[in-house]
Amino acid sequence: MKRLLAFPQIEVAYLCEPDSAVVPQVAQSVVEQSGKSPKIVKDFRVALDDSSVDALVCAAPDHWHALATILACQAGKDVYVEKPASLTLAEGRLMVQAARRYQRVVQTGTQRRSAADFKAAVELVRSGRMGKVYMAHARQSKGRPDIGKQSVVAPPPSLDFDLWCGPAP
Repeated sequence: MKRLLAFPQIEVAYLCEPDSAVVPQVAQSVVEQSGKSPKIVKDFRVALDDSSVDALVCAAPDHWHALATILACQAGKDVYVEKPASLTLAEGRLMVQAARRYQRVVQTGTQRRSAADFKAAVELVRSGRMGKVYMAHARQSKGRPDIGKQSVVAPPPSLDFDLWCGPAP
């Protein structure tokens, strides 16, 4: 959100979140960075009905990515959807079809590829200062601890669990 709000032409009009416990901190961050209070709704489809909204940033659970993208395209919105774009090849194809049919711009985020250091590296290679590059190998390791096995618990009362589940199998 911080990087998004660094662009003065961007306004976060809505925060769409089915978990009311998450919203206050994010909303406060938006206000601090932009000076504007976004509308807070549980269901992103409310924002799709607003003709003043140009685009949807989809940072929902993975199982919502394809449907949210398709619905946004149908509503005339451009979309930035975090990775993974879809859970299946068929979903991905439907997303591409929707973007083409409704003439919308859809981008899947591999966030770091838009970062300044990656852009600088690309420019370095393209400039020829490294000579002719024949091969590149990259690796990233993030030692994440195992989350272990958790017992089944009821969803927190702050979460609209049915909305969160949405199109999940």
